[in-house]
Amino acid sequence: VGYRVEGVFLSPPWNNTGYYSEETWKERRFSVKTDIAVGGLDGQELVDLALAVAPRAVVFLPKNCLEEEVRLLSSGSSGQEGEREVEFYEHELNGKVKTAAVYVSKAIIESAE
Repeated sequence: VGYRVEGVFLSPPWNNTGYYSEETWKERRFSVKTDIAVGGLDGQELVDLALAVAPRAVVFLPKNCLEEEVRLLSSGSSGQEGEREVEFYEHELNGKVKTAAVYVSKAIIESAE
């Protein structure tokens, strides 16, 4: 019996590059390109890998991530705009933003037959 992966949830560590070691970490903005490093892959490459096995991926991020940079995930490593759909959400608790998530999907998802 074959299984089809519908989506991948990524929650990469946020401290690989000393994200919290700086004294001014509260003012610092989190970068998907430089602050995520898992097995030699940056955030863009992790999303590329996830979308190689599933049509959808979710990336769980800290609240101070660079939204403009996150939206660049829509082009993928190939650099082609519109290759993917990207939605950015902030999660609030008691009126304060606590975390963020990026939902990335292939622009055209083939339906199951």
